[in-house]
Amino acid sequence: MTSHPSPRGLRAHWLRPDLLALPADWPAASLASAAADPVALTRDPARDGELPRYLREAGWVAFAASLDAPAAREAVCGRVVVDRLGVDDDGGAGSADVTGVQIGELLDVIYPAAPDSAPLGATVDADGGVSLRLWAPTALSVAVELLDVTEPEHGTVRQRVALPATRDEATGVWAVGPEAGIRPGEVYRWIVEVYAPSTNRIELNHVTDPYSFALTTGSTASVVVDLADPVLAPRVWLDTPAPRPARQVDHLITELHVRDLSRDAAELDPRERGTYRAFTRDIPGTRHLRALAEAGVTTVHLLPVYDLATVEEDRSRWPAAEAIADREVLDALPRDSAEQQRLVGEANAIARTFNWGYDPLHVFAPEGSYAVDPHGAARLAEVREMVGALHGMGLAVVVDQVFNHTHACGQDPTSVLCRIVPGYYSRLSPDGDVETSTCCPNVATERAMAQRWMVDAVAHWARTFRVDGFRFDLMGHHSRENMLAVRRGLDALTLEDDGVDGPGVLLYGEGWNFGEVADDARFVQARQGNLGGTSIATFSDRLRDAVDGGTPSERGTLREPGFATGLGFAMHDVAAAGLAATPLRERAAALLRLGIAGNLRRLEVPVAGRGTVRGEDVEYTGKGAGYADQPDEVITYVDAHDNETLYDLAALKLPLSATPAERVRANTLGLACVAWAQTPGFWHAGVELLRSKSLDHDSFDSGDWFNRIDWTGQRSTFGSGLPPAWRNEAEWELLRPLLAEPRLRPSAEMIQAAREVAFAVARTRREVPLLRLGSAELIEACVSFPAPERTDVVCVLVDATVLDGEPAARAAGVDPAHSAAIVILNSSDREVRVDVPELRGRALRPAAALAAWAVGAGEELPEWYLASGVLRVPALAAAVLVEPRP
Repeated sequence: MTSHPSPRGLRAHWLRPDLLALPADWPAASLASAAADPVALTRDPARDGELPRYLREAGWVAFAASLDAPAAREAVCGRVVVDRLGVDDDGGAGSADVTGVQIGELLDVIYPAAPDSAPLGATVDADGGVSLRLWAPTALSVAVELLDVTEPEHGTVRQRVALPATRDEATGVWAVGPEAGIRPGEVYRWIVEVYAPSTNRIELNHVTDPYSFALTTGSTASVVVDLADPVLAPRVWLDTPAPRPARQVDHLITELHVRDLSRDAAELDPRERGTYRAFTRDIPGTRHLRALAEAGVTTVHLLPVYDLATVEEDRSRWPAAEAIADREVLDALPRDSAEQQRLVGEANAIARTFNWGYDPLHVFAPEGSYAVDPHGAARLAEVREMVGALHGMGLAVVVDQVFNHTHACGQDPTSVLCRIVPGYYSRLSPDGDVETSTCCPNVATERAMAQRWMVDAVAHWARTFRVDGFRFDLMGHHSRENMLAVRRGLDALTLEDDGVDGPGVLLYGEGWNFGEVADDARFVQARQGNLGGTSIATFSDRLRDAVDGGTPSERGTLREPGFATGLGFAMHDVAAAGLAATPLRERAAALLRLGIAGNLRRLEVPVAGRGTVRGEDVEYTGKGAGYADQPDEVITYVDAHDNETLYDLAALKLPLSATPAERVRANTLGLACVAWAQTPGFWHAGVELLRSKSLDHDSFDSGDWFNRIDWTGQRSTFGSGLPPAWRNEAEWELLRPLLAEPRLRPSAEMIQAAREVAFAVARTRREVPLLRLGSAELIEACVSFPAPERTDVVCVLVDATVLDGEPAARAAGVDPAHSAAIVILNSSDREVRVDVPELRGRALRPAAALAAWAVGAGEELPEWYLASGVLRVPALAAAVLVEPRP
């Protein structure tokens, strides 16, 4: 290759061997590589339509090249640049610019067999022989280094021997076969010699296997694992069947961080606190999970448990951090102090022991910081123990997955994929900058081998750990095809061959629409409104914002009340806060009715001032609110690990004069809106215990202190200090007086009351299947909205008596005990009366679980006057009345 100056950016896009895209102002160009003489590139306007839309819109045009696939394969193994040919200062032809080349799309074209090639990573045959395979099509050479572990507790390793790998030209996969004598338990890394555009030189990278099933402590090296080894199969996991709900809409999910369950369990061995194994012990957290399951919660969603980049696995470093963030010291500080967050920050600087986990390092391997023994295969057995224990409690298990971004890219030590195939896995802008709209380096999920990585990882977790579902972070940054490929991969798994019923695995995720992929700019996204007919669900922000008020991404709406957070309070001076109460109430009521009925696009709902409109025509932030074709395409929720907890939102928005009982009822309203919706429901862990994060709106890095939960229900964490400055300081002056206010700290009596009524809400969901009809056709046929003009009260009626023929039989099959059910939600702090003439003369009574709770708690339930068709609804009441079948 002729000597060239260092390229500027990666503005050339090599799309197919004979097609490149370049900026429109380049008159002519040539492609140069180490493999061959420069190749002239010719402007070809007839092929502009073959360019991706985002490049055309950015001003890139087509250039033709006289190259074929073998030449392209040779060229990409080394530096490739494109010279811009223009006019020099003397008027002669000359090189005016040099840019690097994006080759991601090209690699998919010239290695079409790679996605279906043999399994990647370490595979163990029936005789214990090991094969190692790595996709590295641009590498100049690849070897495997076998390592000795000198200090397992610290992950210290040293090279013993390096074995050259052989390359398959058709797939770009390098392999070391069983003849090398590698056995299970071997510790290894890949050595990849490859050109890195980020440094503009050939690098020799010693890198872990992206398909690692197990790792040394601290993820310093990969470990070969025989997944069929009986030592790794605890009896509780082998013998306990998965208690999955029969239908997707039957799921009521609680979202939990592994450490949150047990880090404060005093009766637990300190080595087991915050670990997978704690799920197998009888501690307050597991007792609470069993109580939730008995009440009707069906599923535990675990925040990420794959291998993380930022949590310290070497426990010898923990004591120094824990000494700084000492619990007794933190507990003694003022409730509105800035000192707690400062100490947590100092502790994090020494050794992070807590993170939500949205910083993926190895997505096939479990995280070691949650394991009693983080070295090697032991952590796999501990995850299996946890899954078996949860199944034994009657709970299905969902695990969080993050494929939309990596923790780092380029030559960063925690960049795995990019140091193997530079320039392929990261999504780049037209100019070659790494896109970071997700917060970190975005993965080019549209690439074939990125999709394979994702599908293989999900199938691995389903088969290896027998989990029952997956939640996808920022799923809108994936394509619809990505998710359908995942669905196909899971559907191929069977109980007989794989130990898991793949078609029954639940899939859902964040279908937000933003960033460089927004509005299907690069592909048809897996986002809200694009997943009709797939049974892949997206979180709905519509009902969430109606219940909570405001919207989390707009901090200016932080004090804006919602249906359950004060909008119906007569004494709430919304006018003084510059808020127009009537439009807010009208908006909340419309979104709530639509959301409880499934957020369906075709469903007709009443909207103030507009009569009855289809769900897709209900306005939400400038777009249609209803987007689902079926109710199982929506996850209904009001709070999650992101943003403030439901209790903290109420502390911010309810009048300070609200009584303890009113605060509990407001919390119940929020939970009921989720549990009694026609969709799968989702509760944030501890929401039924009035969980607080001391008003922290982003606690991903706030340590154990701000994220802790008292599972005994004796003490609230509200007032644990000002939340960390790195995410909340701009709001400290607003938060400080609230944290210091003693009336806002829940008492043990309040927490107990909230817990008991939450259980009754969940039991009601389970006992009244009419609240989960399961199909848009039935919902559209028999769901209506009594008192449609009211905005203080929302009523949703499911009346199976209006059906006949096959629909009537289907409804009877869903709920053989009830012919009708009506959900009543009163946001007002006053008792109200609601006319329901369509039910006049029919015998309604409170659902059994609610009636039993009300007797025990001494609480009032709505009263039905049969003759007049009037409901008397207590203040801030949430209830379900049912009509038994004759």
